[in-house]
Amino acid sequence: MKLLFCQDCGDIIAPYPQPRAPRYCRCLRHAVWWEDPQAGILRVHDARNHPREQEGHSQHWPSVPRAYVIGLTNTLLQYPDRFGPITAETVQEMIDSHGDNYLFKRWRSLVLRIRPAESNDTNWAALPTRHTIEAPPRPPQSMERG
Repeated sequence: MKLLFCQDCGDIIAPYPQPRAPRYCRCLRHAVWWEDPQAGILRVHDARNHPREQEGHSQHWPSVPRAYVIGLTNTLLQYPDRFGPITAETVQEMIDSHGDNYLFKRWRSLVLRIRPAESNDTNWAALPTRHTIEAPPRPPQSMERG
């Protein structure tokens, strides 16, 4: 499972299950979506930062990143209740069950915090041109006069 953490508003949000359907954090700075949900390919958009070229990364890499992708291994989420509590030995078995190419195994952790584009299945991106779910409305402006 992959989640977006916005450092500005503190939201942790999961992408919608549909592909190319941006879901926004509370402050509307970041959007996250599955480019390919079956393959676990995730994209993140930053509405406030201007893109810059970064060697080996999308041209939509922000100049000052303010979002992380939090990865939880599905092994943890699918652990059967019937086996009882998760012990340190169980955690090691879950980590070892991953292939050598997985960050969970290389970093010896069930939970990861990375910037988009720090793994081969996440990246910064412009908003998809065909949204399957519309962006949330902007908060109303105050009608009071100062």
